[in-house]
Amino acid sequence: MRPPTRNLRLVQTETRKPVEARDFRATDDVRSLLTPQDPGALVFVEFDALQEADFVSLIVTISPTIIFDLRAVPRFDVGNLNRRLVFSLFDTASAKYFDITAALGAGKAKQVTSSAQSLASALRELVFRRSESAIGPIVFLGEPAHVESDFMEALAQQLDPLSERGWKLVKIPEFARSPAIGQRSSIFISHATPDDNDFARWLSIQLSLAGYDVWTDLGRLQGGELIWDTIEDVIRNRAARVIVAGSRLAQSKSGVLDEINLAISVERSLGIDEFVIPLKIDDLPYSEFRANIARKDIIDFSSNWATGLSRLLQALSRGGIPRIDRDGSPEALAFHSRLDLGQHLRNVPDPILLNWIAIESLPQRMYSYLVGAPTHRLSLISQTTSLPNVQFGDQILSFASPANLGPALPGGITLGKHGTMLTSEFEKARVSQFPNLRPSEARKYLVQLIHQAWESMCRARGLHEYQLASKGSAWFAPLDHIEGNKVAFADRNGLIRRKTLVGYSAKRGVHWHFAAELRVAPGWPLRMIVRPHVIFTVDGKQPVDTPARMHTLRRGFCKSWWNDRWRDLSIAYLAWLSGGAAALELNVGSDEPLVVSARMIEEFCPVSPEEGDELDTTNDIDWQSDVDDAELDEEEVLLIGSNAFVEDGVE
Repeated sequence: MRPPTRNLRLVQTETRKPVEARDFRATDDVRSLLTPQDPGALVFVEFDALQEADFVSLIVTISPTIIFDLRAVPRFDVGNLNRRLVFSLFDTASAKYFDITAALGAGKAKQVTSSAQSLASALRELVFRRSESAIGPIVFLGEPAHVESDFMEALAQQLDPLSERGWKLVKIPEFARSPAIGQRSSIFISHATPDDNDFARWLSIQLSLAGYDVWTDLGRLQGGELIWDTIEDVIRNRAARVIVAGSRLAQSKSGVLDEINLAISVERSLGIDEFVIPLKIDDLPYSEFRANIARKDIIDFSSNWATGLSRLLQALSRGGIPRIDRDGSPEALAFHSRLDLGQHLRNVPDPILLNWIAIESLPQRMYSYLVGAPTHRLSLISQTTSLPNVQFGDQILSFASPANLGPALPGGITLGKHGTMLTSEFEKARVSQFPNLRPSEARKYLVQLIHQAWESMCRARGLHEYQLASKGSAWFAPLDHIEGNKVAFADRNGLIRRKTLVGYSAKRGVHWHFAAELRVAPGWPLRMIVRPHVIFTVDGKQPVDTPARMHTLRRGFCKSWWNDRWRDLSIAYLAWLSGGAAALELNVGSDEPLVVSARMIEEFCPVSPEEGDELDTTNDIDWQSDVDDAELDEEEVLLIGSNAFVEDGVE
């Protein structure tokens, strides 16, 4: 058999044009929610979790000043990319590229990049040795270990001296470790801001009443700042459904279109049915909805919000979206039953009282102390000292000054060396004496100090403590501790009224005491959640002997207590504690008190039921019948409106 002939061909060389910036621009249908150029940003990128378009969009969008490659084997062969194209992209963005492995060698680089402290030292020695500051965005191309929160926060702390205003951490892609759909619980509402705010606010309240965890950007945008990184995190990682409030204005809002495109992308990549639920809230024709949602089942809210809400609730229930158990709130269930029957709403604001009170101010300074006691005894100090303090390693933290804390310590324990810091810097974990402190830890210590201050005030006022099954504490006044066991207070209309906080049930042979549990709520700004309870005693002082009897008494005695009573009792309780003042000053041993509002926060729902269409609260419903002593979600909101008071559990 004759071997095949190998022919040589003359091939004309093709001259390629240089890669330019426009070659990397996203097309109109590819939108990005990445952070624009920010001189204070440290951007941590898990390269292997990115698609080609993601990486190109990242570099073009944020224009990094320098790119540090932490990977053991730097490679860029993703999609149609290659090393030559990527370096051309870096040049176009005026970004300097620095390969740690090439600079240090594979062995040493692996050791250096595994520790945030070692990496920071290497960067200062190799790159920033003559610089007093660094300008971002600075990008770190890394592996999964390099995008862990602990590593990112630790590196930011180590590089803190190079930043003028502190580093902002950005993780890309946040969705690389996306939780399973079963772990998603939030309902994200996308709407035109501020044009459709009234509808979004009303819908968020109704979905919250139904037990859903709702996320909107209402009240989150201040001074024009963008929160795309937060929005992206919610849609990619936490949202179980994205609800799009479709209107003529929404169709022209770039922010809404960005959110829709991102949500559709998540829906397709995770294979979640009905992840995006579009609503029609005005006269926008169905034919004019954007193509990526026009094919979906669009729920009509334009003719009647109540009817639309009924259909939406059915869709959420059909999708198995997790809800907070609200069996103890029949008003919320009745409200939605009324909406299911097609009853109407009117555009008249409805006042709503939340079970939040604001923490108005903290002392400006905090102190850290070395104490003349073994480390294992430090945690006991907070239990035996009236001034709030918490253990931090071999030290204690407190708002109390040395002159005030020293005399308050137990006998035999003395204060040693102490340091001071600004509270505002501590809460951001930006204090030099604690370089490894993380913001989440700083907040935990502040919460503990606030809780201690509240409980110390309750003890000082002569209140009795009742330990709840949730491990929290409800505080109540013993018999005759309050003059006449009644309190005068001003209601929301300014009228002076009186309410009994301690009473007697002859039928059951017990005294009842209104009690309140206050906890610091998650999120920022700091605020406290007021949770009402009822405690029963035989002698007016000591709670009844068994939890079972306490539970039985609650279920029977409080079954006819409706929203107005819980609202007024809560207001009266805070009014008594504050002596009628607008705020409570809690003693923390500082020249400046910790100030907590004595008035619950009031908001307004933009719509209310039509006149004559109020909730029926006359039926003798045993709303305690299914309430147990399980710990309740701290993020629940108590809504006390003219028509609904949603109580998050009376233990």
